[in-house]
Amino acid sequence: YDVFENAAAHHAFDITEAICVDNPVKVRAGSLNDIAGADIVVNTAGLPTDWLTITPAENMAALKDSIVTCAAAVRDLAPEAIVISATNPLDPVNYYLWKVSGLKREQFLGFSYNDTLRLRKGVANYLGVPASDVEAFVAGGHDKTKVPLYSSLKVCGEPRVLLPEEMKGIEEGMAVEWRAFLDLGIKRSAGWTTASHVSRMVEAITGLRD
Repeated sequence: YDVFENAAAHHAFDITEAICVDNPVKVRAGSLNDIAGADIVVNTAGLPTDWLTITPAENMAALKDSIVTCAAAVRDLAPEAIVISATNPLDPVNYYLWKVSGLKREQFLGFSYNDTLRLRKGVANYLGVPASDVEAFVAGGHDKTKVPLYSSLKVCGEPRVLLPEEMKGIEEGMAVEWRAFLDLGIKRSAGWTTASHVSRMVEAITGLRD
């Protein structure tokens, strides 16, 4: 479902063609009513945004009506669902969604893995190793409050202590890549990155339930 109905229909058409040979699942652009009885609801409400200028407070204000609509739909149609939010500013969105819904807080999860992936990629590029060999995590919000946890860094399964100049080099490289991404001027976030890893969250949740 998307308030921009043609965008949702376009994605549904494209995904259906992509998987038609390997998967019989049918994909369509639906409505909020289609979440009735759902086990999991993924909230990706967002607007085209200039990430270089907008503040988290401004972004939150722009999303407020959409969050209220989503909260009401979950409360009325899928009150037992696990709700995964993957939109920024993540913590305020997830908190407000829970408060407005009146449901149990344990039902609301936030997805904030993209910065961790970017850190792993940045470390890998700097050290000249595959990103799959790097383990490290980022804490905090998806803005200037995020903190790379270099103490969690492992390379090929072994702890790796970085020198200050190495950390600086990694962060400078990541900043250059992020600016190049924003300079493309598309005003959208990393949709494929988010979708790929939200699907892993869904698989983990459904696996636990089974």
